[in-house]
Formats: sequence, structure tokens, C-alpha cells
Amino acid sequence: MRKRTVIAISADKHSGSSLGLMSPEPMQLHDGGTYLPSVLQKKIWAQYMECLFFIKEERKRSRLIWIENGDCTEGIHHGTTQITTSRTDEHEQIAVDILEHTFNYLKFNKDKGDLAYIMAGTESHGGVGSRAEENIARDIEEWGIVPKNKARYTWDRLLLKVNGILFDIAHHGGSVGRRAWTTNNGMHNLVKSLYFQHLEDETKLPRYFIRSHLHKYAYGQYKGKRGEIEGFVTPSFQFKTGYAYRVAGSQLSDIGMVVIVIEEDGRCWHKTIKNSYAQDETQVV
Repeated sequence: MRKRTVIAISADKHSGSSLGLMSPEPMQLHDGGTYLPSVLQKKIWAQYMECLFFIKEERKRSRLIWIENGDCTEGIHHGTTQITTSRTDEHEQIAVDILEHTFNYLKFNKDKGDLAYIMAGTESHGGVGSRAEENIARDIEEWGIVPKNKARYTWDRLLLKVNGILFDIAHHGGSVGRRAWTTNNGMHNLVKSLYFQHLEDETKLPRYFIRSHLHKYAYGQYKGKRGEIEGFVTPSFQFKTGYAYRVAGSQLSDIGMVVIVIEEDGRCWHKTIKNSYAQDETQVV
């Protein structure tokens, strides 16, 4: 039976980063100390709760599918010092706590068909084989809402059909232009290429192509005689690290997520909930 379905795509929380998502409460560390979230982290949390509020209202008469699209944790990589703790298990615990808060707030109910898919991310963050995402998925498996992927609970690529609408979801593989006037160009060209590639391969054309990883929102659309495809690169929940300053220092951080609603009859629409935050204060001397 088809049900009105809300699909929430959240990605790149980078929990464990001193610039990533965590709850606004002090974090108890393994050795007995505490970590206090920064002002920027509290801004990220406020934006996260704004997203959850919208989803909570939409899901009142719908089932909910949550897509955690990779890089739940920051991990220890490239000699970074911008972390809350050097214990990766504590990074994972922050991410688990966030998801448990999320599922409680949104009143997840497996008996109503609610599901949560945990996607593999970048190995420099999640470890070889994306073990951080796998550990997180196994921790929340007790909710009974995490589908198993053969012997795993994480997915490298997810082809998901909801009310006849096909989604193609993965962490990597999106495109964002580097110039202000080309931000969406890459996604427009990518989904157009995908449209014709699927025709050439004689494979099913996805209605929605979802990617993350780039920490910058982008949207692309192409409509032809055989159907329509819309593509998204989702925003993130992390402010710029030292590495991000080197590759895109002058761009503001896009913080938020994408929500797609599929009606029972297959009609669909989306809403992007994001804010673009300035991270640096002007010094007046």
C-alpha cells in the first residue's frame, strides 16, 4: 500500500569536529573532563532543529524515511587539530546521540513503516570500510528501523523506490561550480548526462539524484521525453575547517538539509532548508 512519505536527507554532520554538529549540552569525555560546544556549534544545532521542526510537521500524516548520507563523524585524519576529542569512539557516540534525539523528536515508529538508511561516507573520516558509519548503524539497529544490506547496515549506493518514484543516493558523485554564477551548472550538466546515459544503458531513470560531500548546496534539473530528473548536492552541518579554507575560503558555509515529499499518487515536491552563515568576524583596528 502506498503511503504519503517524507524523505529527509541529512549529511556531513562531522560529529567530533570542533566545527561539526553536536548537541548544545556539555559533552562528558572518557577521562572525566567535559567539552563545551562553541558559539558556531550552537548555531549549527539551531539550524538542525529548524530542519527537524519542519520534518516533524510534515510527517504527522506520513511515514518518514531518514537518509543519513555519509560522514557522520570527523575521525582522526591528515593531522587535524580541529576535533573535540582524539577518541574516534567518542565521535561515534556524539553521532549516535544526535540520531537518537532525532528519532525521538520525530516520533519514529517502525510499525508505521518509518526507516533510516545509513550511507557510507569518506574513509578518511569514517575509517577503512566506513566503519564509523557501520558502528553507528549497528548502535541504532535496536530501533528496528535500519534495513540490513546483506551482512552490513550501511550502503555505498542506495536505489530506493517510493510510491513509484526512484531515488539514486550516494555520498560522493555530485558537482558544484566554483564561481558564484556557476554553482548549479555542474549539477544541471550532470543530470542531463545521466538522463542520456540511462537511455543508452536502457536502465531505469531515477527521478531524484542525491549526493553530498561537497558542503555546498547545488541543484540541477533536466526534463526530456522519457522523464524528468532532479539532482541535489545537499548542504552540510559543519563550518569551514582549515582544509575548507584552502579550497573554498571565500564561500559561506551552507548549513541544512533537503526534504522531499512523495504523495500517495506519486506527485512529489521538495524543500531545501538551509542558511548560509558567515564564519569570520571583521577586525577593526
